[in-house]
Amino acid sequence: MIDQETQQRLRERYNPEGSQLRKHQLRMVEMLEYFDKLCREHNIRYWLSSGNCIGVARHGGFIPWDDDIDVEMLREDYLKLEKVFKESDKYVLQTHKNDKGYSTPFAKMRDKNSEIEEKWEDNLYKYRGIYIDIFQLERAPRTLCYLYVKFRWVVLIPLSGKNNIIAKGLFRTLKKLYYISIPLTRQMFGWLPKNKLRHTYGSGWIDNIRDTKEIFPLQRTKFENIEVSVPNNLDAYLRNIYGDYMQLPPEDKIQKPHISNLRMW
Repeated sequence: MIDQETQQRLRERYNPEGSQLRKHQLRMVEMLEYFDKLCREHNIRYWLSSGNCIGVARHGGFIPWDDDIDVEMLREDYLKLEKVFKESDKYVLQTHKNDKGYSTPFAKMRDKNSEIEEKWEDNLYKYRGIYIDIFQLERAPRTLCYLYVKFRWVVLIPLSGKNNIIAKGLFRTLKKLYYISIPLTRQMFGWLPKNKLRHTYGSGWIDNIRDTKEIFPLQRTKFENIEVSVPNNLDAYLRNIYGDYMQLPPEDKIQKPHISNLRMW
C-alpha cells in the first residue's frame, strides 16, 4: 500500500470529502454493501475486480480518481443472482431483459435515487442511476468474443441511438437474435478449459483471461469502510492484468472521471 502522505495528497486533489466524486463513491459503497449482503445470504460467489482490486492493494479503497465499481462472478452464480435480486425502492438489476434500450450482456445494479450521464446511449436506458457493473465469466474463445463485441458496438449501439420507427424495429429484432445466438454458441465450447475464463460474449476485455486458480477460494478484505470479497491470490490476479500495478501512473496520464451531471436524492 502507498504511504499515507501520498494517499492524502491524492485524496485532496481528486476526491476530497464533499466533492461530487466522493459523494458518488460513497453511494457506490452503500450499494456494494447491499450487494455483498445479498450474495452472502444466497451463497453467490463474487469478487471485486480490475481497478477496484488495485484500489484494495494500493489505496485501501477506491483509487482516488476512480468513479466506478466492477465485480465479477462465474456464470452459474450470475444466473442465481438474476433469480434472487428483487427490485426495491432503492435498487434494480438492469439487464438486456428488463430494459429495452440496453443491449449490454453484463448487468448493472442501479441506484434508483440518482441519475448520471455517461455515454450518449444512456439517454435511451430505462434505468440511469449510479451503478455497479456485474460481469459474468465463462469459457469462451477469443475470436467469437471479439465478433460479438464488434457487432454490438458497430450495429446495435448505433441503431439504439436512432429515433425512427425502422431503426427501432431493426434494433429490437437484431438484439433478440443476438441473445438467441449466444446460448447456441455457448454450447459449442463446453470443452474449453474450466479454469481459463473470459467475460461473457459481447462484454469486451477479450484478452483478459481469468484463472480460477488465482481467484478461489475467495478472501475477505476491507474496501473503504466495508468488508468485501476479492481473489485469493490478489497479486497474481492483478499482475496478469496490469503488470506492476503498485506503480502510480504519471499524473498527466490519469484518466479523468467519465461520469457527468450527477444528481442524487
